[in-house]
Amino acid sequence: MSEFKFVCREEELNFAQEALSQKKFIIYYYFNDSGLTHYLKKLSLNLNIDNEICFYADCAKNQSIAVQIATQIISSSDKQKLNKYTQNEGLVIKKIIDSLTTSIDIIPFVNVGALMSGFTTAIKDTLDTDIEHLSDYKIEKAIISMLRQLVKKRKIKKVFFLIDDVSSLKPESLDFIAKIMDFDIVSVLVTIPNNYLNIGTENLSKICSNAFEPFEIDKVFERPSDNMIKGLYRCYDRNFDEKYLNIFNRYERNIHIIMSYIRGFHMDFMRLDKNSIFLLKIMLILDTSIYIKTLKAIYNKGIHLSANINDSDFKIFINTLINQGFLGIDQYDYIHLNNNIISEDEIKITLVERLTISRDIIDIFETCKTELTIPQLKFAIHNLDKDYSRRKSYILVLLKKEKIAGQVEQQYLDMLFYLDNKLDLINICSMYYNLQVYDVPFLRLQQHTDFIEERECQDLIALLQERLHKDNYCQKLWEQLNSSANIDEQCLLMAVLFTALFNNGENEECLKILNDLNYKFYYKRFSASHYYHFLLRNVSYYMETVEEGIHNYSYCLSKFRNSDPVNYNRTLSNFIGYLMKQINKKPAKSILESKIEEVKSILEFNDQKYLYLNINYGIYLMLETNDDPTQYFESIQFNSGTTETPYIYARINQALYIAKNDPAKALSCLDEIFYTLICDSNVVPTKIFYKINRLLVEYMNNINNTSLLEEIKSAPLRGDEKYTNKLYSFYAYRFTNKIRYKTSDWKKCFLPGYIFYHGFNAELLMSSLAMPNSRM
Repeated sequence: MSEFKFVCREEELNFAQEALSQKKFIIYYYFNDSGLTHYLKKLSLNLNIDNEICFYADCAKNQSIAVQIATQIISSSDKQKLNKYTQNEGLVIKKIIDSLTTSIDIIPFVNVGALMSGFTTAIKDTLDTDIEHLSDYKIEKAIISMLRQLVKKRKIKKVFFLIDDVSSLKPESLDFIAKIMDFDIVSVLVTIPNNYLNIGTENLSKICSNAFEPFEIDKVFERPSDNMIKGLYRCYDRNFDEKYLNIFNRYERNIHIIMSYIRGFHMDFMRLDKNSIFLLKIMLILDTSIYIKTLKAIYNKGIHLSANINDSDFKIFINTLINQGFLGIDQYDYIHLNNNIISEDEIKITLVERLTISRDIIDIFETCKTELTIPQLKFAIHNLDKDYSRRKSYILVLLKKEKIAGQVEQQYLDMLFYLDNKLDLINICSMYYNLQVYDVPFLRLQQHTDFIEERECQDLIALLQERLHKDNYCQKLWEQLNSSANIDEQCLLMAVLFTALFNNGENEECLKILNDLNYKFYYKRFSASHYYHFLLRNVSYYMETVEEGIHNYSYCLSKFRNSDPVNYNRTLSNFIGYLMKQINKKPAKSILESKIEEVKSILEFNDQKYLYLNINYGIYLMLETNDDPTQYFESIQFNSGTTETPYIYARINQALYIAKNDPAKALSCLDEIFYTLICDSNVVPTKIFYKINRLLVEYMNNINNTSLLEEIKSAPLRGDEKYTNKLYSFYAYRFTNKIRYKTSDWKKCFLPGYIFYHGFNAELLMSSLAMPNSRM
């Protein structure tokens, strides 16, 4: 690390160090542009001693706090040691390590060896993905695991986290900070800018628990005083002039302005040469970092010199602007603007200049489109709103990159209308499907009449109709299944069809698939498929032989373990529902208890991709503990254009939980659910599920609804006549003999609304068509 210059903030250092030595959670308020970031890095240096570790994280960065911490650990170790720790590890771990390496100045750790060893071990211990699903790995797991190791080894007595500007904290980092606070060896200092107090306080409220009260440092971190300004000039061997104070006061003593003066630039932008101003205008308009050679091409195109500037001269030109503090450069030769100094308040840009420079940028981007970063692609997209053809090409590249990163944004899918080739159409509609948005891609496919009859498009239509419960969706799936000569395609279609038949009330057909060994579509006939575990996951819930069901789910989990964490967690969610259903049978209860511990650890790092696990875990809390499941049910939100079933089930489950203590309120909740959600639903099991639970809540309110009981008897839930007859006999006896509700009836009569994942990424079905060895 280069020499760290620091002056005149010793008192502020003492405030923070004393607070961190005594308190768990500290808040430090500050004025922006005061030099706080530099101060926090100095504080971090002071706190990194023999038996203490300190991490610094900047909330304004695009990276999560966990990734920043991991980057500091990896980059603090030299390459030889890094190779030593990873030489015997697989490609996935090396890929993760490589993604966290940077050459920027890193605050050094005294305990770097132990830290590096512990962190690589933590990655290995928490790794649950293969190279294909790397974007689903959560680095937060490794940080938490590493902290557990440090606690266990007892060599490190204290771990400090300095969180810069909590008002900019991203949602995914809120839970992470709350988790690290659970460790006794951890102390956290967060800073809040005075101009964003409301946002900062709101984020704090999401972090803080009742276990500790935050301690507020009673002095605000001020902008530089006269003495500090003079000290900075002495530190950098510059001559100070008293008249500078008047100039700095005009800029409200902005530390970045002061440092620019110290470096020799006196903030008179009119004195900058026109070429420097032009380059800064490019960076202001672009508003993201850019590779130096690409920037040079844009500069040459727009400056209209008689001869283009060469690489060497351009590097000198850029270095001058870097030395003046206007630009920065990273290890990959990407240039970024110092927004603390440069803004459009200082450098005015006319509309004509903006349009001309934006056009020049995009013209150069056309020559290197696939090499552009995600922010650069977004720049092009937002500046081509009247040129659909060119805009579309950038959107397709952007979505491809976002898909690899596991962060597809629907707003960019929505910008696409007509697609010129089948492959793009299939990819876009598959992305929608994977985001659980179904109405838009269904419409897109209808609009593309040139491609709609293609096999891939018809398969997609079948999947989307099933999710939307639209038209005769079971018949459509049957058509695709019967016309297929590909066992992988058939297996995946059957995985969807099996559940669709139950949802459509075609229970006898489902039971044939499940039990009739001579039936053409008996589920085991698909066991040779690469995707048999997707079908097996769906049929196993209906197996009465518990040992067989447990064996099947265990097999499915083994197919996803340490390769596909999303489908692993989805399958585990289904397994929990099955074990709860079979809980009175001996093997189920003990296995459930062991799996629940695994579920708890997964839900520590909740994810939209397996959100339904919250419902099944919430039901476990309702039935087997005295804990409140509300937060888990309320995590399921209603989204139009997707399947509404999970939201309905979560709401009904919550109403039944309320019924335990307030039956009247629960009945009111069920009324609202009926009129807003159930009344127009065309999913048969959902309506029956609602009726069974409503019958119980009405009974709890001293209402004996015999007509509703008869309705339930006439339509057994998923063909389960045994369950329906038992339920009917119970209520008929109670109603006839005028026996009132007993507290023990709740658990006996409540029908849990488990949610099961029966889908898969649409790309699997598309790729199955291309498999050479899957023809029947």
